[in-house]
Amino acid sequence: MSNIEVESNYADSNNRADLGFVYNGVRYDVELKTPNANWRIDGIENKGIPITKNIASIIIDTKKLEECVGNGIIAFVLFPVPIADNRWVEYLSRISNETSKVLTEEDNCSRVKVPLGNGNSCEVIICCFSI
Repeated sequence: MSNIEVESNYADSNNRADLGFVYNGVRYDVELKTPNANWRIDGIENKGIPITKNIASIIIDTKKLEECVGNGIIAFVLFPVPIADNRWVEYLSRISNETSKVLTEEDNCSRVKVPLGNGNSCEVIICCFSI
């Protein structure tokens, strides 16, 4: 891996990726997102942007990467999600439907349990897909 750059310009425009690098002679532009969910979880103060706006920004970045010359990667961490709660899958489906990418929990996402203290816990959902 070489030419690693934070806030790098896309190869063919003035748009910027969160991260850019070259691997095996191929350019990659990466968009990193941290969409927060607004589901109530004991031990977590509910703040932030509504989840629908966060998901919309993933869709916008996906479409932006589709227009660049290099290879694109979208990676996001959705948090906090109640343990064993599958409501987040509807947002993965929305991203899939609005970007024409086939995205599944099995192929594109991982669940990670996070202890919060006082016996509380939640999950973070880590998803990644190429453009």
